[in-house]
Amino acid sequence: MEYVCYIELADSTVPVMDIVEAGDVDAACDHARWMMGEHPASTTATIYLGDALVGSLRKDPTSAMIRRTRRGPNATPRPVSGIPRR
Repeated sequence: MEYVCYIELADSTVPVMDIVEAGDVDAACDHARWMMGEHPASTTATIYLGDALVGSLRKDPTSAMIRRTRRGPNATPRPVSGIPRR
């Protein structure tokens, strides 16, 4: 499946975007964690399957830990600045 991952950066209004070929949302989240590790200023990752928000990751500002919030296909997306909505 093809997931779209947006990485929000604290020092930019434009997110980093990547298309991820993954078998499931957990593999897409692993890729997003890797991307967040590549961008030290990263704060949040959101993962979409088509137009549906299927996952999000948030970097804990007090540590290097990245937390995952599960989002189902019927969940109401939370707005995140810098990510265009359709």
